[in-house]
Amino acid sequence: MRRSISTMLAAGALAASMTLTLAPSAGATAAPAKARAFTCTGTISKYYTKQTVSGTYVKGKPSNVSVYDWQNTLLIFTPKPKLDPTYDGGYWTQTYGLDQWKVGKAADMAFHLMLPPPPMGSMFQALLKTDFLPNNGNWQNWMDCTSS
Repeated sequence: MRRSISTMLAAGALAASMTLTLAPSAGATAAPAKARAFTCTGTISKYYTKQTVSGTYVKGKPSNVSVYDWQNTLLIFTPKPKLDPTYDGGYWTQTYGLDQWKVGKAADMAFHLMLPPPPMGSMFQALLKTDFLPNNGNWQNWMDCTSS
């Protein structure tokens, strides 16, 4: 099969134009990632150990995190939890591959939320660790989570 030079040039020009069309234009930026809402609930044993966590996340980074007790009473709200990789010596990251987020302290409790690294699907597991201060033990509450 013989192809003429004009046919080959036309094919090359078409391929070049397609490449240029598909390439991003100078100065173009990706659209910002959309924040997704999440809710997690877990009960350790008895009804009074039920806890719920809600918030939003973008690329696995939580924000506007609220922790509620079994009576749906708000225990703490944190707009921007901080990544805390040294918490518990990094145990939750090393053992379970979870990112450790410091939610904060309220009354006599400190809260850390352990989330899977991104991307998180519409269903995932997380862990809320509630430390009772000072040195009065803790709850390690595995939670089933949904996001939308």
